[in-house]
Amino acid sequence: MDEIKEMLAAIINLLSQQNVNGKDILSVEEAARLLNLSKAHVYRLTQTRELPYFCPSGKKYYFRREDLTNYLTRNRTASMSELEAQANAIINRKRRGL
Repeated sequence: MDEIKEMLAAIINLLSQQNVNGKDILSVEEAARLLNLSKAHVYRLTQTRELPYFCPSGKKYYFRREDLTNYLTRNRTASMSELEAQANAIINRKRRGL
């Protein structure tokens, strides 16, 4: 019986994620799920102005998916191959300039 409950919970979770995936404007709950953060943390990010939001009614917060994606992909760390390519490009430019 517990196994069936777990499977149903997993199905419900997948369906709710699929619902979030098709939307451009998300609620706090959906944004928290997308960011894998608690709702409290999402509210904290809005209060510190780290996460842009909309508040049309003065009560509920809404987020653009694009803004959330930008938040997730900030502070990217380059791979070793990217760093090596950048270093080689700098070396080649200096050689040509000499």
